[in-house]
Amino acid sequence: MRIPHGRLPDKENGAAENRAFIVLNGGAEGNPSGYNAGEVNGGPTMIARKVRISILKLYVLALGLALVGFGPMVQSPHLYRAYGAHAVWSGPVRWYEYVVPAILTGMALASVATFAWAVVVTVRPSWHLTYRRLAAFGPPYEVAAAIDKELADKGEVVQIGRALRAFRLSNDLHQPTFVTRSWALQFTDFRLHVVRLEDVVWVRKALFWSATADSGASWRANYFVEVKVRKGSTVYFGGREADVDRLLFELISRQPWVLSGANERWDELWRIDQGQVFERVEAQREQVQAQRPEERRASLEEKVSRARTEAIERKGRPPREGR
Repeated sequence: MRIPHGRLPDKENGAAENRAFIVLNGGAEGNPSGYNAGEVNGGPTMIARKVRISILKLYVLALGLALVGFGPMVQSPHLYRAYGAHAVWSGPVRWYEYVVPAILTGMALASVATFAWAVVVTVRPSWHLTYRRLAAFGPPYEVAAAIDKELADKGEVVQIGRALRAFRLSNDLHQPTFVTRSWALQFTDFRLHVVRLEDVVWVRKALFWSATADSGASWRANYFVEVKVRKGSTVYFGGREADVDRLLFELISRQPWVLSGANERWDELWRIDQGQVFERVEAQREQVQAQRPEERRASLEEKVSRARTEAIERKGRPPREGR
């Protein structure tokens, strides 16, 4: 169902330019079962291409681990004298002569495991973590087909952030986030962060502080959008602060009834009774649908502002999805 659209000022650039928004209610339309999940317009789809690149990276990672792990075994077997190998020198065995060979052996074993996993997902791509993540929404290939179909509609897709390029230094190591008519998704090297927009109930900015070796600063802020969905899980989308702010705008403008910002009461309800949170969101949905355009505009401005300023702060890295 479409709700009449309004306009919200784009305040990132300090300009008076307005951005139109269209609020959509519902998931992917149509029946994707007859859609080719591997190709769009004769070429590989984005999800299929990302999975292939991810598998290639697994092979490269396995090769790198093998060179580091097996190389010393072949070129310098005397490094393993603490474990009975023939050595060219004598004397007491130092502690690091136990540790270094153990680390190298671990890397060698990791290379074998990584290569084996790469072979497995080459033969059975449906076992890849990307498709396993999509399986939470239905048959993974059909879900991938529905997402790819929306990604192919360039007029409906918003890309937030810039793609990473090889051999270029960057302080931001996050891939861009794509927002389609029904989905928000962000690829990583081996995983996929994805939410269906109709499942979103709460969005807010999250800062995760990590230690850094840079001089003059001991901690660095990593920015994320924390998205809580109806199944009770939490998904994180990372990026620069400006990208995070823009993603908050895109999510709230499409689902203006979602909760936004930090709230201790909502945190408590999310832990003990998520049903009350869902009821609050449904009540806000009815309220938004009954609002006049100018009221909806003011409500959106307030929600976006709250989401951008009321950030939660933690140390470390975001937890894995589903926690």
